[in-house]
Amino acid sequence: YQHFSFHLVDPSPWPILTSFSLLNLTIGAVSYMHGYPNGGYILTSGLLLTVLGMILWFRDIIIEGT
Repeated sequence: YQHFSFHLVDPSPWPILTSFSLLNLTIGAVSYMHGYPNGGYILTSGLLLTVLGMILWFRDIIIEGT
């Protein structure tokens, strides 16, 4: 039995992971531009985590939609 006329999705962990990875990306970009020693590594890890979070989030959206 469905209480609503629309589909309610389950809570997802990917938005919070993506927001923290975007914060990491921003901090890494600023650190890299100011010449801090590990700024490039932080920037790269933030970019990889953002892409990973987006892939996993979009995967869940596709699974829910089909």
